[in-house]
Amino acid sequence: MVVYDLHCAAGHTFEGWFRDPQEFERQLARHLVACPACDSIEVRRRPSANAVIRNPSPSAEGGRASRDPGSTPSPREMARAVRCFVERHFEDVGARFAVEARRMHRGEAEERNIRGIATPAEVRELHDEGVAAMPLPGAEDDKPN
Repeated sequence: MVVYDLHCAAGHTFEGWFRDPQEFERQLARHLVACPACDSIEVRRRPSANAVIRNPSPSAEGGRASRDPGSTPSPREMARAVRCFVERHFEDVGARFAVEARRMHRGEAEERNIRGIATPAEVRELHDEGVAAMPLPGAEDDKPN
């Protein structure tokens, strides 16, 4: 795993964690790397001493990762980061999630990233129809997804 210091066109700085340098380049090319402060996808690496993590180990803070570049975030922190990204970048269709996902799957609606609410039965039906749907990581912490 590598950790890069990044900055956006607006001058915000932040860290990015990637499996390897090639994964950073792939995500950057697909506009998946965005500034957490302003959502800008105009992101560049800042000169820094890169951190390479070979053997992540739990920190002394009860499994929570510290800000030390040599540590790795806990699964809960990573799930929250994924959830935060989805909430910022996916359209919220609310309780119409299953209907809208089917419409996109059938070509009746424009394909786009959506999020919303679906019952376990609706998710099973979507899977049976070949529609990809999954619970939002970290959602069990504070609200339904």
